[in-house]
Amino acid sequence: MTNIKSEQKESEELVLPNDRPQYEQRVTKQPTSGKYIIITITLISIIIVGFGLGLCAQIYFQAESDVLPICDKRIIGYYSGSGTSNITSTQLSNLTHTVFAFVYMTPDGTLLFNNQIEKNRFLKLKEVVRNGNSKIKLMFSIGGKDNSKYFSSVIPSEERIQTFIESILEFLEAYDLDGVDLFWKWPEEEYRDAYFAFINQLRKTFEAKKKYYILSIVIPPPTLDGWGKKRLNKIIESVDFINAYSTDYYTPLADNLSDDIAGPSAPIYFGAQGKSERNVHHTARNYSCLTKQASKFNIVIPFYATLWENVYETVLDSKRGVYRHVAPFYGRTVGKTYLSRLAVKQEGFQVESYSYDPAPRAAFSYNRTIGIYLTFETKESIRAKIDYVKDRILGGVWIFSVDMDDETNSQLKAVSFDGFCTIGNGSKYECV
Repeated sequence: MTNIKSEQKESEELVLPNDRPQYEQRVTKQPTSGKYIIITITLISIIIVGFGLGLCAQIYFQAESDVLPICDKRIIGYYSGSGTSNITSTQLSNLTHTVFAFVYMTPDGTLLFNNQIEKNRFLKLKEVVRNGNSKIKLMFSIGGKDNSKYFSSVIPSEERIQTFIESILEFLEAYDLDGVDLFWKWPEEEYRDAYFAFINQLRKTFEAKKKYYILSIVIPPPTLDGWGKKRLNKIIESVDFINAYSTDYYTPLADNLSDDIAGPSAPIYFGAQGKSERNVHHTARNYSCLTKQASKFNIVIPFYATLWENVYETVLDSKRGVYRHVAPFYGRTVGKTYLSRLAVKQEGFQVESYSYDPAPRAAFSYNRTIGIYLTFETKESIRAKIDYVKDRILGGVWIFSVDMDDETNSQLKAVSFDGFCTIGNGSKYECV
């Protein structure tokens, strides 16, 4: 739990000595004029001192504001096209960018909506954004887990790339949008150079047409190799920001990274035995050190919950039980991921009671009787991610996805960069 320290300000009252009798004893010839002189001198002294203090305070606070300006970090909220929850102006008021996920790409690079229901949801999102908050940036995303399959047929072909770029421009102009997000999950080694060349080409096309659209990309954690310094530095200036996929370090999916260990989706620090690189810090440090541009990167706050079945004893190096062994079922782990708060409730579970491990900054609940393990974000873990972004001079956070929150938007309300923060474009990491 967060300890709140209260500060009390002590006020000091300046008491001027009553030295009039002493003055009268020393000056007997002109007591009246002398009194006015001493009063005048005293008032002038007070004014000078007050002016000096005010000037010092102004200089001090100006210096403070130069070092610690008000935080204006990015808060990027993704909205799912398949979502069913209401889109409200209250939600959007917490965001700097909102991204509709996803627009479908055909094998030839043409863009369209999956169906009329998703198009209607997009139009509703646009309506709420444009009517409620003129400052928020409205973008759309291409790709994702279920919509990335045709990147590999488009990217190697010059003809299809041209169709793809033209379709992106048409979509941006037709719906009066602010930018596009590329979420290819994940390009294989043979396509990566061509993909990065396409990103640069897309930026140059925007500039040639004097279209200053936002361009962002999502990249995998560095545990998936091939996204090293040479490649990242080829595109770092072409994109406005990069959303690091700093989540799903432990997941029961078939393509998981963790195999037989249940753990939090997005721990900030530490990892299970032999898996120390599976955390937010490793991802953020790796990319920040490679590029020396930490402010380009955003880390994710997953609003979904992950459920594991057949979970039993604690991994040896975890004293609090946040990392646990999983018994495979027919050779694979069993569970559910990307559960909204509503889906968690429908599964018969609740998130009000949980354990919080301050080492990885992660929350979980575990039912030993039935072997169910559930991990999700809480106010404490969200606050820890916000503080991490501020401390490490990262660009901000991205939320996947806003419509997975509960009906009171309890997670979204916890996402706030209040107060001051350090800015810069370097690195607050010990880079090797």
